[in-house]
Amino acid sequence: MIKRFIDAMCLECKEAVHNPLCPKCLAGEMHAWLENKPEKIKQLADLEIKKLLLTAKENPELFNVEFQQCLKCSEKTVSLCPYCFVELVYRKIKKHNVDKEILKEFVQLFNFNFGDTYLHREAEKLESM
Repeated sequence: MIKRFIDAMCLECKEAVHNPLCPKCLAGEMHAWLENKPEKIKQLADLEIKKLLLTAKENPELFNVEFQQCLKCSEKTVSLCPYCFVELVYRKIKKHNVDKEILKEFVQLFNFNFGDTYLHREAEKLESM
């Protein structure tokens, strides 16, 4: 019998998570990118990323979430799709008036978007600046 895999639902967009990269693994990539950034942006982004990582993991009963296995680390920690996690981090750091060049670089590196979405429109705006 063929086993049928069912994608978990993203807590943010409520869509199926087709690319299960956990927020923890994505956060690791973001921290690597932040290494050569000013200390202020590193601290700010680190704080916002930590808050997002704790939300579902600390209170899974609030979300009635079925965690999916991450393709990279194999832990059952996927509760947000990569796109939503990246967008949430972007929105949080953007609120703090981060330099436009840093925002532009962030979107270029972490935009998992394939259509007309918030990050796609943000990338277009940043390119035109």
